[in-house]
Amino acid sequence: MPGDLTINDIGKGVSEIRNRLIVKIFREYRYIEQLGSGINRIIDTAKQTDQPIPVFEEVGNFFKATLYNCPAVIGVRVKLRLN
Repeated sequence: MPGDLTINDIGKGVSEIRNRLIVKIFREYRYIEQLGSGINRIIDTAKQTDQPIPVFEEVGNFFKATLYNCPAVIGVRVKLRLN
């Protein structure tokens, strides 16, 4: 994990910018709503669609996310905002 960031921090909305230029470009094109919100949005979406909660873990110098492949939930739509 970069800097002082821990696996426990990521679920609390804490983030650490590694490449400021990429962040600047993504913000300019409105691909980023708010830094540090992605993990919580993934967890909330899994809960809303009755899917297993992904597992996030630190493995050495890497961050590992395990997302489960489950059948689609009929009648539930997840809206992605890229504005």
